[in-house]
Amino acid sequence: MSSNKKGTERRRRGSLNNSLQKPKADLVVCPAIIDAAMYGKLEEIKEIASQDPKNLQAREPDGWTIAHWAARRGHLDVLSYVADRAPTLLSAQADDGSTPAHYAASYGHDSVLNLLGDRDPGSLMVNDSDGNSAAHDATKHNRLTTLKLLVERCPSLIYGMNKEQLRPCDFAVRDEIKHFLKDSEKASMVPAVQLQNLAKETRILNAQNAVLAFYCRNYWDPRAFGDLLIQLTPPASKEEHHMEWQSVSAEFLRTMSKANISKVQRYQDRARHDAFTTFRDNIKAECKDLWVESNMEKWVFNTGPNLGECLERNTDTPYPFHRGGKAPYGDGVYVVREASLCCDEAVTTPDGSKQMLLSRCVTGRYSVGKSGMDKPSLLPSSNTKTFHSSVDNVAEPMTFILQSHEYLYPAYLITYRD
Repeated sequence: MSSNKKGTERRRRGSLNNSLQKPKADLVVCPAIIDAAMYGKLEEIKEIASQDPKNLQAREPDGWTIAHWAARRGHLDVLSYVADRAPTLLSAQADDGSTPAHYAASYGHDSVLNLLGDRDPGSLMVNDSDGNSAAHDATKHNRLTTLKLLVERCPSLIYGMNKEQLRPCDFAVRDEIKHFLKDSEKASMVPAVQLQNLAKETRILNAQNAVLAFYCRNYWDPRAFGDLLIQLTPPASKEEHHMEWQSVSAEFLRTMSKANISKVQRYQDRARHDAFTTFRDNIKAECKDLWVESNMEKWVFNTGPNLGECLERNTDTPYPFHRGGKAPYGDGVYVVREASLCCDEAVTTPDGSKQMLLSRCVTGRYSVGKSGMDKPSLLPSSNTKTFHSSVDNVAEPMTFILQSHEYLYPAYLITYRD
């Protein structure tokens, strides 16, 4: 949390008494409901909310909400009520960027973090104004069990850097926490993907980052040893993978709203994943100081014939290589940022369904491609080395042209009908 966060309870009470002074234009002011949340008085909160539901959105002058107080004090019943009636508060940020998750992590309220993770997974991944995540705060306050909970749910948190380029491990003092973070990084199959590209206005994870969070958490399922395609369960099932299903489908449906998803399967092939990770690390090493993870590693879509069979047989590539007239930006494997951009190429199966892949993609450095190019253009001041990939538009690329399937890992197979 930021260094200027809440001081003593006496000072906090003073801010409550002054909450009617100079309110912000859009600030909902209701000291009574804030006071009730502070002391865990759920029935009072319900009564105040029944008089005017807008009271649930009340904020103090520094941006604290009833969700912040519930998380800070560990009032699980209050936060559960908030999750039902005002779910956006679960990831609400105070003026210093702090969220309920930051305070739950700082004070070791693991049950609160579990509720936040179940009801709003992205809330565990929001950074405060200093760039600190809940994992930074758990480490600062020596909360080992809390840190384990966070890393289990969102392993990529161990790689996140704050504005001073410090990761959670840089704040570790206790040896057991140092060892845990070190072992977690060694065991993780997820490369150091820093989820710093939060939406500028809300700082809430966008759909693709939410997918990444679940992908990190559930990537390898040891109970499914020998199976390459693991079917996920839809939200109605309330089973283990239902929220992962929801996140993947949300990103697909973002531009395919009329589609009806029948199946989402996670592809888990350790050898293929290790090969992708090695390839990615090699590109990162080539880029050196020019490497920018938010620009050079993406989630992308593609489609083609017999995608499911390709993955199950594990012999053929699910990424067709385009040449000539089918390659407007040069020869290569074509993948896109939005599902709607490749839906016209989807092949209808005998049962009337179609399939699309959501893949992890390392792009490296890229430049605009042109028809007739058999490889990306040369790097500036080089007669031999080329960019790693080509794109349709450097400023805002939607289509990536890759030289081989090594640039991709097929994370999810989505089966749907138009």
